[in-house]
Amino acid sequence: MLKSTLATLLLLGLLNPAAGQAPQTEVASPDEVRALALVEYHLARERTRRLKPELRAELARTLVRECAAYGLEPSLVLAVIQVESRFDMRAVSHANAYGLMQIQPRTGLAWARRLGIPWRGVDTLYDPIDNVRIGIAYLARLHQRFDSLPTALSAYNQGPTRVSRRLGSGQNVPAGYARRVMQAWAGHQSVTGS
Repeated sequence: MLKSTLATLLLLGLLNPAAGQAPQTEVASPDEVRALALVEYHLARERTRRLKPELRAELARTLVRECAAYGLEPSLVLAVIQVESRFDMRAVSHANAYGLMQIQPRTGLAWARRLGIPWRGVDTLYDPIDNVRIGIAYLARLHQRFDSLPTALSAYNQGPTRVSRRLGSGQNVPAGYARRVMQAWAGHQSVTGS
């Protein structure tokens, strides 16, 4: 298993045996190495494949690192990105949400400040590294707040205030978006066999 993971990293350009260097990353455990390989695999297959390999590798490392820090699975975040933007870093929604994880400027500004990310307007949200850092932190906070992944996903999509109002009035939270993310997540998990 480790041999195949190392081979995957070599193929993805994350391990440079000619230079005798390991990937420039804090990833250490076999689970983290597998997660990094999974993320890089998906990023290389999708619209993000147009990124320079170094930036794509940095994006993969950032996604894995931030997921570990916030207790989210990288395959879940890949599913959110797939549903939100189809891996298009320049995506803009009808609700004026931007980038890979489709973050609105008001939310992006608030979370950039919390995370110490310099705010450059929507350019911050078009930056794939900043976008996933903000999106992962925001999704993790919603998961903590609502204590339910499907509800957190609905809040990510519709806004936490709207979801809180529905819950407070005894209404059901629309499940379509959460269902699409969960289906995409199952697809990403099946690739890894986990």
